[in-house]
Amino acid sequence: MTQPLQPPTGPGALHDDLGAAPAPSASDYEVSLQSLSQWELAWRKFRQHKLALIGLGIMTVLILAAIVGPIFLPYAFDDIPRVDQNVYGGRPPFCAVYDNAKHVCTAFGLVHPMGETGGLQRDVLTLVLNGARVSLFLGFTSMAIGVIIGTIVGAIAGYIGGFIDNLLMRIVDVLLSLPLLFVILVVARFFQNSKDNVWAIIMIFGLFGWMGVSRLVRSLFLSIREREFVEAARAVGVRDRRIIFRHILPNALSPIVVVASLIIGGNIIGEAFISFLGFGVNPAVPTWGNILSNALTFILVGNWWWPLFPGVAIILTVLAVNFVGDGLRDAFDPRSRA
Repeated sequence: MTQPLQPPTGPGALHDDLGAAPAPSASDYEVSLQSLSQWELAWRKFRQHKLALIGLGIMTVLILAAIVGPIFLPYAFDDIPRVDQNVYGGRPPFCAVYDNAKHVCTAFGLVHPMGETGGLQRDVLTLVLNGARVSLFLGFTSMAIGVIIGTIVGAIAGYIGGFIDNLLMRIVDVLLSLPLLFVILVVARFFQNSKDNVWAIIMIFGLFGWMGVSRLVRSLFLSIREREFVEAARAVGVRDRRIIFRHILPNALSPIVVVASLIIGGNIIGEAFISFLGFGVNPAVPTWGNILSNALTFILVGNWWWPLFPGVAIILTVLAVNFVGDGLRDAFDPRSRA
C-alpha cells in the first residue's frame, strides 16, 4: 500500500522545498533609507566638482588672509616700515639688505617677502592683504545688491506678466542702452573727494549691475511657471508668494548662482579698472586697483613686483569665484543629480 505523503519537517524545510530563500539570520544587516534635504544633495554634488573645491579653498584662504593677515603683520599700510634709506625703485622681494650704490641685494630674508614699494617704501604684502579686505568686500556686497534687485524685478515681471512685465522690461531696456562704463565713471567722480567712498562705489556697481540678472530671472520664471508642479500648486490654492519662493525660485537657482559668481569677478575687475583710471576708491584706502594705479610710475624704474602681486591676487580671485560658480551650478541643477 502506498504511504501517504508526509509534510516536510524541520526548521526551514518548507522554504527549501519551495525554492524560497531561508529566513534572515541575526547576522544580516538591515538596510535603512535616509532622506536627504535639497542642501545636503547640493553639497554632495558640489564635492564631486574638483575645480570647485580648489576654488573654494582659494577663496577661503584669501578671505581669511584678508581678515586675519593685517592683524599679525608688523606694518601698517599707511606707515613707512623702514628707517634706513632705500633705492627709489623699492626693495625687491626677499631682500633684507639692499646696496643703494651698487643696486644689488646683499642679504636675503623674509622681512618683506613681496618687497617694498617705491617712494614711501611700504610693504607690498601689507598693501595686498589690506587691499583684499576692501576689494573682496566691494565685490561680494555689490553683487548681493545687484542680484537681490534683479531677482525681485525679474520674478515680478516673469510671474505676473502683462502690463507689469512690459513696464519693467522697458525700464531695463532703457538702462541697458546707456553706456554704463561712462555713467559709472561720471557718478564715481562726484564721490571721489570723500574720505571714504567705498560704500558709494558699492552702490554704484550694485544699482547699475542688476539688469542682466532681471532678464535672466524673468526668462526662467516664464518657463517654470507653466510646468505641471506649478499648475498643481495653483490648483490646490497655494499663494503666489509661496509658489514664487518655494516652487519656482529653487528651480531657477542654478543659473542665478552662475551669474552671481560672474558678477563678483566683474565687480572686482571693474573696481580695479576705475581705480586705475583715478575715478574709484579714495587713493588713501588700499584696494587692488589703487595699488596697481600707484605702481604705474615705478614700473619704468624696474619695480616689477609692486603691480605683480595685486595682479596675481585679482586673477586668483576671479578664477576661484568662477570655479565655485560652476560647481554651484551643477550642485543646484536638479537634472544633474540623476
